[in-house]
Amino acid sequence: IKIAARWLVVFGIIIGAVFIVVGGIQYMTSGGDEEGTKAAKNKIVAGLIGIALVLLAYALVNIVGSFFGAGVIVTQ
Repeated sequence: IKIAARWLVVFGIIIGAVFIVVGGIQYMTSGGDEEGTKAAKNKIVAGLIGIALVLLAYALVNIVGSFFGAGVIVTQ
């Protein structure tokens, strides 16, 4: 289960990074269009929030696991 959890974290970070890159490309190609830039900014923010949530969930599981002595996903 440790390996699967690590892969899920990596997958979540990759998806977030893809959102950031796509949002950046959309922002650059919007040509100053108000709707285009707003949609691009929303994608970038969504990617950042997604990455933050994935890392927060990983940290929370590690903290709770170490508190109860389970050591579910703790890397060593």
